[in-house]
Amino acid sequence: MKLIIGLTLALLLIIAGYVYFNEVKAEQVSLQVEEEVMVEGMETLDVRATSADVIFASIPSDKLSVKLVGNVNKDNKKNHQIEVTEQGETLNVTYIPKKKNEFGFNFVSSNVRVLVSLPEKSFDTFTVRTTSGDIEGEATATDNLSLESTSGSQHVKGLASNEEVALTSTSGNITLSQSEVKDLSIETTSGNIEMEDLVAASAEVNSTSGNVSLETKDVSKEFEITTTSGNVETIYKKNPSNLRILFEGNSGEADINLEEMLYRVKEENELDGEIGAATNTLAVETTSGDLKVEYESE
Repeated sequence: MKLIIGLTLALLLIIAGYVYFNEVKAEQVSLQVEEEVMVEGMETLDVRATSADVIFASIPSDKLSVKLVGNVNKDNKKNHQIEVTEQGETLNVTYIPKKKNEFGFNFVSSNVRVLVSLPEKSFDTFTVRTTSGDIEGEATATDNLSLESTSGSQHVKGLASNEEVALTSTSGNITLSQSEVKDLSIETTSGNIEMEDLVAASAEVNSTSGNVSLETKDVSKEFEITTTSGNVETIYKKNPSNLRILFEGNSGEADINLEEMLYRVKEENELDGEIGAATNTLAVETTSGDLKVEYESE
């Protein structure tokens, strides 16, 4: 048994030494790869990246610009490339490092970024998927937007969508601000969700482990929030005149600080309150977490 442990430790030391001298201490060079393509006739943009952050924004242009930047191992520079391909009306942008070392692992620099500049209102559907990388976006207008990250956070502002926006993260925070969308879906397995200066006709937000916060001027027709382990806080910048609040918590309480709220039910773990016609709904369900709702003037 001691022999097995000793051999295992020796192998780990060899791998660590290899990584340090051949990857960490290896000579680094600047990575500058750029592709431009016309987007006329394209309906969908699909961006996929591994071990890199994706940063996107709209620009006044008729071309899609994709840049790969960062610092990488000099010997591996040629293995960092962007692939831009057309498939029907879909434009695919892919960055997946090709080089693997002798141990079968894929070590890449942690600061590699894929910069996507897309023409304004050029795509009906825009999808970004990352593995081990963050997603950042700003000032983008599209009918349908889907962001998926595995082991990475998402920070997006200035979205304008006439249809659906879906943000999903397995392990990472999601921040959405200064955006106006029709139908919103946000889901995290482990991470906080922050929505600031948001206007949404309807929304469904789910968090397995993390807090959820919402700041908005206008009430939504339907806004549903579900958390397994985490608190929920909602701040209205304009005092609601038409709102129904529903709350259910297995282990949590509701604290509502709104004027003219009338209660049908007001118990420790359950609440049903109304303001005005109550045709707009905020429904919150928590397994272990509290709800706080208040009005805060600008």
